[in-house]
Amino acid sequence: MNNYDDISSPSNNRGSKTKSVEYRKSEISESRYTDIKDKVIPFDRIVNRFKVILLGDIAVGKTSILSRFVDDKYSSEYRCNVGVEFKVKSLYLDEKTGADLQIWDTCGEERFRTITRQYYRDSSGIILVFDVTNRNSFERMTSWINDITEYGPTGTQIILVGNKIDLDDDRVISSHEALNFANKNNILYIEVSAKTSYNVIYLFEVLSKTMVQKEFEFENKRKKKGKIDKSHVVSNTNIALGQYDLNKSKNKNRCCS
Repeated sequence: MNNYDDISSPSNNRGSKTKSVEYRKSEISESRYTDIKDKVIPFDRIVNRFKVILLGDIAVGKTSILSRFVDDKYSSEYRCNVGVEFKVKSLYLDEKTGADLQIWDTCGEERFRTITRQYYRDSSGIILVFDVTNRNSFERMTSWINDITEYGPTGTQIILVGNKIDLDDDRVISSHEALNFANKNNILYIEVSAKTSYNVIYLFEVLSKTMVQKEFEFENKRKKKGKIDKSHVVSNTNIALGQYDLNKSKNKNRCCS
């Protein structure tokens, strides 16, 4: 089980300081799916850019999670993406660090699986979603993880997400069962509700900080080999990922490690 109690900010020389406000806005709004307009990270922050992919079976709520996070909107009407679409959003992580997330929303239908695999390449993070009211969607998580192992890049940060926890009466996957599965596969587990927005922003914050930590460690290894200047490294920033208390049904941060 990973210890994520100490997560640090990495260096990143691809920051926004050399870009104009207009350029950043136009760059962020290049997404054919959305325009986040004025949500631009201030120039005094180091900007980390990450490609994130939402994976999981059909109708588990991947699109709803993304819409809630980017646009703060929710629709109960099911819509399957034909292939892959994406949205972009910036996050403030701390007083020194920000993240530009390019989030790819995939269709979970088997006939699109070959297309979806092409987008694993160069991904920094993967959000693996199942429906807590649908056992089949949970049992297929092993298949998705095997897919990621085979086609995804080494070191991609994976978070297992149980969606639709607002439907407590219909729930068939317990927190204990999902947590045990996550521990077995050495990944984090977070429960969310796209409908009520519970833990949705927290999910992307946690993923962003784990990706920042991974990049920081990578840059540190390069620095030790003498390939980058020491001045590029940003001082550590510690965070705690709130542990989920399985004995309590109400917990502000349902995140487990």
